[in-house]
Amino acid sequence: MDEDSFRTEMQKQREKARKDRLSRDISGWTADLFGALDASATEFLGYGTLEAEAKIVALSDGDELTDAVSTDDGAKEGVLVVLDRTAFYPEGGGQPADHGVLGGVAVTDVQERDGVVCHTCAGPLAVGSTVHGAIDWQRRFDHMQQHSGEHIVSGMLCSAFHCDNVGFHMGTDVVTIDYNADIRWEQVLEVEQQANRYIWEDHPCRVTFPS
Repeated sequence: MDEDSFRTEMQKQREKARKDRLSRDISGWTADLFGALDASATEFLGYGTLEAEAKIVALSDGDELTDAVSTDDGAKEGVLVVLDRTAFYPEGGGQPADHGVLGGVAVTDVQERDGVVCHTCAGPLAVGSTVHGAIDWQRRFDHMQQHSGEHIVSGMLCSAFHCDNVGFHMGTDVVTIDYNADIRWEQVLEVEQQANRYIWEDHPCRVTFPS
């Protein structure tokens, strides 16, 4: 792909991301519906485990809060589920949400608002029930690799050109990073080679997370 084609694809990805953000509420719940939700902040377990048991504390069929969604009602996608604890990483920081399975039902999106994590599920569940949740590890690991690569590239670019990373979006096929500096295509390719070399050298790293 040449530079012009690359920039055209980047612009398409940015426009798509903006449209996606405008087309839905940040959590998947309407403002009125979320305001009616009485739930404590969700305990996030995703830094230390890939699966966990959790209690369902709230459900919505997309129109109102409900205690349960029947098999017939749940045949459509879009059942919104709040748990007391979760291993599912919500979309944020440029990284897409985890997918996986919750109580035998597919999880297709995860969003967070005011500390409450909302899972979009594709089938019936009931408030008060305890369910087993497991994330799609291959998807999570792919996102981890891409996000780590973004940090390596950004560190090198910002150090070399005294600029800032002012935007980051991880799409299905393309990762976009915005910088507040004019950087030539040849310079980008040079940094790409440096980043790959750094990875191949297999440097040790320390992994930490907030407690």
